Amino acid sequence: MKREDLEKGKRMDKVEIESIGELAERLISMSRPWVYRGQINSTWHLEPSISRAVPIGFGSGEIHQIEKDLRHKFESTALHYSTRADLPQSDFGWLALMQHHGAPTRLLDFTESPFTALFFAMDGVDPYDEKFSSIIAIDYRQLNQKSLELAGKSIMDFGWDYRRLQLNGDSFFTEIVYRYVSNQLWVLEPAIKSRRILQQMGTFLIKGDISIPTNKTIETIYEKIPMKEFIIPHSLLTEAFDLLFKCGISYYGIYPGLEGLGKDVNLTLLQSLRRALAKK
Repeated sequence: MKREDLEKGKRMDKVEIESIGELAERLISMSRPWVYRGQINSTWHLEPSISRAVPIGFGSGEIHQIEKDLRHKFESTALHYSTRADLPQSDFGWLALMQHHGAPTRLLDFTESPFTALFFAMDGVDPYDEKFSSIIAIDYRQLNQKSLELAGKSIMDFGWDYRRLQLNGDSFFTEIVYRYVSNQLWVLEPAIKSRRILQQMGTFLIKGDISIPTNKTIETIYEKIPMKEFIIPHSLLTEAFDLLFKCGISYYGIYPGLEGLGKDVNLTLLQSLRRALAKK
């Protein structure tokens, strides 16, 4: 039976999707200022890679020092694999580059495109396992405004407003996020974006205090910020990728280059086999 959980006080509004048509209608109806994250397992929490890698029990200062040590190790070696002109010039830019290449950071990938989020929610799932993916949507404008309000109360001579934040994400990251260990969440992207971030319309959810679980922060501080979670059965995989094809979203677009092209060729085969199997 269809269930739509819209009770106030919950971490986020949850909607169980029953058909690809319903999902498409709901995603199309979403508009700015939402950002989205697709997850192949609907039970996963919103935790960045460094929070998943470091065991429970480490304090805020310890985890922040671990992150800085990892950044130093990455930065000191990166020049051997790239030209200096291609490397970042900001703290935020370095963490974004680390994230891009799979190193653990406090950054959690989001996108401004709900259909890009759908791609990541369904990429690699088994359509016969009776499990679920999810797309999480957050009103980033209200979240950032709430965080600015909180930071203004706890940081002396704060001096940041919403417009300045949006125009100077790199400076804000260095002066506020990287400097202070404070329990706030931010949605930001670096000033200089990689091709992959541009292709994916990417942005990041950033934790001010890496040691505190994101869900706990949302439940205790951001409970009134509009958030939604669409629960999508893996059985909709074939229809989901047909929809994404019509939207112009493909592996080649998400992963520019031969890697994406090869994955698209493989997807063409898998989609045709699944359709043929469904007719038997």
